Amino acid sequence: FTYRADLPPGIDGLLVMLIEADGTQYRAVPPPPASSEWRTATIPFQRFERGSWSKDENDRLNLGDVSQVAIGMHGTTPT
Repeated sequence: FTYRADLPPGIDGLLVMLIEADGTQYRAVPPPPASSEWRTATIPFQRFERGSWSKDENDRLNLGDVSQVAIGMHGTTPT
């Protein structure tokens, strides 16, 4: 995907998630960094890890079950 993101202090990068139909969430590690210029990110599927807040019956990303892709921010900022 192509993005430009000026992130607030305390947010290290974009939260990029693949979400399976049952709600299991896998996040890209490391997250794509902030960028004031347009940049294209290509994230190999091997870089997606199950979020610690999420449970999965087989603890592996099932690409055929991915029903959503989410891109945003997660965390807290000092301001």
